[in-house]
Amino acid sequence: MAPRSQMYLHRLKFHVRNKDAPEGSIAEGYLLEELLTFCSRYLESAQTIFNRPSRNPDDFKGKVIDVRLDFTKWTQAHRYILFNSDDFTPFRIMHLEILRNTIDERHASNDELQKRHQDQFCNWFQDYVMKMDDDGRSELGHKIVMHSKGPMQVAKEFKQIVINCTKYRTRNYENGKKTQNCGVSVCTEDGPAWYSQLTRIIEIMYYDGSRYVLFKYDWADVTRGKGFKEDEFVSSLVNFSHLVHTGNRITDNPFVLSFQVSQVYYVTNERCPNWVVIVKTKPRDVYDTGEEEVTDNDEDEYLVNEYCNTSNDEAIELATDDVGWM
Repeated sequence: MAPRSQMYLHRLKFHVRNKDAPEGSIAEGYLLEELLTFCSRYLESAQTIFNRPSRNPDDFKGKVIDVRLDFTKWTQAHRYILFNSDDFTPFRIMHLEILRNTIDERHASNDELQKRHQDQFCNWFQDYVMKMDDDGRSELGHKIVMHSKGPMQVAKEFKQIVINCTKYRTRNYENGKKTQNCGVSVCTEDGPAWYSQLTRIIEIMYYDGSRYVLFKYDWADVTRGKGFKEDEFVSSLVNFSHLVHTGNRITDNPFVLSFQVSQVYYVTNERCPNWVVIVKTKPRDVYDTGEEEVTDNDEDEYLVNEYCNTSNDEAIELATDDVGWM
């Protein structure tokens, strides 16, 4: 029997109030449900299943704590925003061209060039804007000028937050809870997917009023054979005993923008205690029904969580347009 038929029969069983006449109870319950459904579509002032708000509204952020970022965390957060916003793409291209003209390509590889670009861009961008006259700054725009100065040192920190109808919680906050909301994955365009556990949720603000929600993670080393592997069932496993980008060095990248992540959860592998199996999750009320027509005999694949397979991961487009308040 198809899963959809089983779910429907399970739903009909709740209509049985008189076990001596189950058929009549089901008929009356079904008729009552149809009447309530019909009437609720015309009750605009009443809250029904058709107009009730989402269970995970995006404005939910939990308790707010003001924290002061040290220089390392402040630099890491500011650098990540400048490198992942389309507004600053022309300036990143300009800085790369300057580096190529000043560095002898015969003695500097592309990795060395990118490393210098990461280390020097923030300071160069600030000096470039500050040396411009008033007319030049006006052409750049207020947002570009304010972002060149960096964010405020005082940030807001949360223990849980809802982004795109998905709830995220820090690892320490959900200790002792039966649910798991701290696991995420980030897909890259030219490399393997990264897996981590959420440790901090920080909202930083620039002097022009722009706000960015950043997630700080313990990133697992996804090098095959070290922190990542696949078992005989083609399930992906990760080991959080091997971490990278911990945030201790100023060159680390422990942060990621909140809309760039996809939620996963980890299941302990009984045969290898240090390894966990990666399972993708799907947000509530979001269904991937595909393009083909679904019949009653088809299995409801869009309702089932799937084990992670890195070969099918799609890259997440880094675009700030997905966040409404930015």
